[in-house]
Amino acid sequence: MMEFTFFCCLITYGVRGSITENALQMKINNIKFFDSNTNQFLDRDSVEIALVNDAKANLASQGGYLIPALTDIHTHSDFYFDSDIANQFAKNMGVTSQVGGLCGFHSVFDENRVTRESFEEYASFLGTKGSIFNSYEQLFAQAQQADKQHLQLLGLNAYLFSYPVDDTTDLDDYVEQIAVLFEQFPFAGISVGLAYHPIKTLSDELIQALLRKLIARVPTAYNYHIRNQNAQVFESLEEVFACHRGLSAHCHISHLKFAGATHIGKVKERFADFQALMAAQDFTITWDVYPFSFACTTISAFLPESDSWSKMSEGEVVDFLLSAPPYDFENVIIACGNPAYNGFKLHEIAAKTNLSVENAYYKVVCELEGIGSYFRQFCTEEDLATLVFADDAIIASDSLGVENVHPRCTHTFTKALACAHQQGDAAFTMMVDKLVNGPKRVFPQLQTPNQYLYINFDDSVEVDLSSLDALIDKKISQFALVTLK
Repeated sequence: MMEFTFFCCLITYGVRGSITENALQMKINNIKFFDSNTNQFLDRDSVEIALVNDAKANLASQGGYLIPALTDIHTHSDFYFDSDIANQFAKNMGVTSQVGGLCGFHSVFDENRVTRESFEEYASFLGTKGSIFNSYEQLFAQAQQADKQHLQLLGLNAYLFSYPVDDTTDLDDYVEQIAVLFEQFPFAGISVGLAYHPIKTLSDELIQALLRKLIARVPTAYNYHIRNQNAQVFESLEEVFACHRGLSAHCHISHLKFAGATHIGKVKERFADFQALMAAQDFTITWDVYPFSFACTTISAFLPESDSWSKMSEGEVVDFLLSAPPYDFENVIIACGNPAYNGFKLHEIAAKTNLSVENAYYKVVCELEGIGSYFRQFCTEEDLATLVFADDAIIASDSLGVENVHPRCTHTFTKALACAHQQGDAAFTMMVDKLVNGPKRVFPQLQTPNQYLYINFDDSVEVDLSSLDALIDKKISQFALVTLK
């Protein structure tokens, strides 16, 4: 059984995370200050900062690093505006700006087309039911009130959920409706989840035609959860790139990975092929990655649709899984609110219930009514390092949910910083450069943060990408969001 721990650091806030008027001011001597103009650390004799509730922060007056507060360009934050827990997770990683609406999901449905219950069943695994809206006015009003800078993407999957298409749909009219919506509200881009319903159930011809027309009509930043990140990763990349060729829209690949047995030990070679493929295109491509070798998504992702567990019989589910066996299915780890299943691998649940792995999965997903997540290792730590420490990598969390969360929701940026610091000054400077400047390569409209992250490390603690969260916490000896005086 696997245990997951959460990072608790030394950041305290007033109401909704604002800096209070009585924030303590203090001076820190001999500090390294990251200069965004030169993208280098400069030695400062002293810097005056203001922080909140200094007794709890207990910062040292010597040493450490001061870097601009961070931006997370891959979140589902529009699904948990009302969650103080999820918002605190972000602050605990030094994040003060977020981009929401990724993987094709945004938190709005049309109550004249679908029921709230059906949309909650479809998408509430990403956050809370309280942050699901029936109008875009409500969504953007909530975003305005958020205690962090929030950019919002239009999720094509969620839009299709309310407004389905088929072979009889006039795609030109359909795309024009999306364009009008996109221009009516301050969307920062469009996200597409090719691995998620309803897009994954559309014909290749239909989705290619729709995307091609949409990209031509709305040349914004398109963020993709590609169809397959395992053996067919390059075919899946080609599916996306083919839609962009000859057009001006930005193409961003979310949580890039070369997952599964096909790529184990060969990621350096695969990544070189990916870089060559990017260089051969006539449009801008960026990509992000999180510093974890195991993935997490909704428990129903193995099925044709997110609610297939309620539509298919047990026999149909088992036959479907046997017809195209998911990679390393027996070692999938369930994360849910039921202690009988939470933290256990599917083969362990199967043994306890005297069922096959496939039948055990059906039992679990039905009892949980599709609400839950799963974890599965997809690469080695050495393979992961190839991506995380690549010069053009953008680090992003893909944070979701507020219960039984993946450690990427709580440790993405602290882990990246700690592991880079372990490798020396040059690696640490490069990582900070990527964290500070990478997000603006995708979303140049991001505003410069007015807060800074103060961080220091315990050099006696050694970490790498395989380190557990508790050791990362131990490596980081000082951590706080501050403002400069």
